[in-house]
Amino acid sequence: MLDLDYKGNDCQAQVKLGNNAFYGFNYIQSLTKNLALGGEAFWLGHQRKSGYGLAARHDSDAGHVSTVQVASTGLVSLSYWHKVSEKVALASDFMYNWNTRESTASMGYDYM
Repeated sequence: MLDLDYKGNDCQAQVKLGNNAFYGFNYIQSLTKNLALGGEAFWLGHQRKSGYGLAARHDSDAGHVSTVQVASTGLVSLSYWHKVSEKVALASDFMYNWNTRESTASMGYDYM
């Protein structure tokens, strides 16, 4: 696998090249100080499969981070992180695959 990364002041991009004719690209752009939108696409040449996805991230000044991802492969992912204090943070995660109708959820904490 070969990764080429670019990180600008308000954007990030990555190109991936791999075995079996794998090609991938992702890009995320900050629209405001707190909101970023992005997308990705890939091609698996030997399997003749492709896919794409869209993502959003909101980072509040109060210590909250929310993300959402939707992909053509059927995956929907939501996550939320909340800083409770200088030592404690809480996080949750939900994933749903609309092709298989399966979902998973998790919750956790971080104590420093």
